[in-house]
Amino acid sequence: MVADIGSLREAPHGQAMAERLLTIIVKVVKGQVRHHAVPKLVADLAAVLCGLRPSLMLDYALLTPKIALELARQASLLGDCPLTVAQLADCTFFLRPDRYLPDAAPPLFIDFTSGTATWVEPGSERGTSLAGVAAEVRASVARRAVASGAPCLLTLDCDRWAARGAALPTLAGILLGYPAVYAIGSQEEGAQAARCLSSGGLVLHSLTAGLQAGRDPSPPAILAYSVPASLLPDTEMDERASAWEAEARVAAAVAQGGGWAWGDVGRSRAAAGPRPVVL
Repeated sequence: MVADIGSLREAPHGQAMAERLLTIIVKVVKGQVRHHAVPKLVADLAAVLCGLRPSLMLDYALLTPKIALELARQASLLGDCPLTVAQLADCTFFLRPDRYLPDAAPPLFIDFTSGTATWVEPGSERGTSLAGVAAEVRASVARRAVASGAPCLLTLDCDRWAARGAALPTLAGILLGYPAVYAIGSQEEGAQAARCLSSGGLVLHSLTAGLQAGRDPSPPAILAYSVPASLLPDTEMDERASAWEAEARVAAAVAQGGGWAWGDVGRSRAAAGPRPVVL
């Protein structure tokens, strides 16, 4: 996250791309994003443009599809991949479609239907169904982007996948590219998951990187997800998290040559005790 708007406007030459993105955002959103949220939007959108993360969910601002698409069009001029705007229920996502490969490995899924958190077995009926949903979601993004060849709007139908055990929280986790995703297929399962998560400890996995290279001693998280502490340690989870970090590191290094000034990418884990969770 960037400290404030003024710091971007006065930034050195390495911040040129961030300055341009700030100008685009201020021009396009025209006050629809709260002033204090603009720096976060700059950092989040920059991370997607540069491939440090596959997407962002705009849950801290409300943009109409028309304005969101215009923002994607103009922001895409600063990157090497036209962005896609996806509407999922009432949620707006900005996606980098080249990160959605239909044949990519599905995320690890976490089930709560037994009353406790458990890993979904990949070869089980539910595991196979959820893996198929993940592949279909990625394929939908890829097809729409290829058909358009330019920034475009994609509307995803929640009901299409809910019957297969993937409601909004699960679909959002897939779109956000989390290595581990909560498997929630209905409101009842969501309530059960919330009870489980609220009664046990969580481990928050975060990727950190600042847009002011070398100037931020405590860079903010550019993407984070949580896993119930009872499921850790887990070898495959560790391998997925390491690959997630490595991919972001490569993207940040490539972006350095394009005028962006990303700092070092880091990965952190933080344990948290029981607390209320709403899904």
